[in-house]
Amino acid sequence: MPATLQPDPRWLNPDQCRVSDLARIVQAPTRLEDCPSASSILKGVPVYDCARLRAGLDASAAGKTRRRALMAEWASVWESGPGVLVLQGLYDNLDAVDAASAAFQALIDQGRKSGSGADHFAKPGANDRVWNALEKLCLSEPQLFAAYYGNGILAMACEAWLGPAYQITSQV
Repeated sequence: MPATLQPDPRWLNPDQCRVSDLARIVQAPTRLEDCPSASSILKGVPVYDCARLRAGLDASAAGKTRRRALMAEWASVWESGPGVLVLQGLYDNLDAVDAASAAFQALIDQGRKSGSGADHFAKPGANDRVWNALEKLCLSEPQLFAAYYGNGILAMACEAWLGPAYQITSQV
């Protein structure tokens, strides 16, 4: 078969999937030495203390090197490790999270009043949904948007998994 037609290992083929492979993966222990920046392993999940991480992620050359190493570690956790991690204390100031929650609730209330908050995935009134919450928060409260989505460690996690040109979207 020509090289261009060889199966790509990134794409799953149903006849290559085996329950025994999944069992082996989920039974593999997560070791702290495989996640050296993690503060602990909880039920097989690496837990990262963001307050501790922030201290080493300054604009210096050492901070930039540390940032890349941490993103490589996270990518490895997602790709060949347990597939999940915890960023404990992701927000050092929860005021932005609380304010964003209040802003999203206000958008939900507006949708209810105007009838535009319907969720076509459920019966009317069963769910509340804010479509394109990212843009709506940005337009309604730009400073809050910047505080909420401008989290450097969140950006690192996105870049580690999606690459430097990642884009995000948000629905509530």
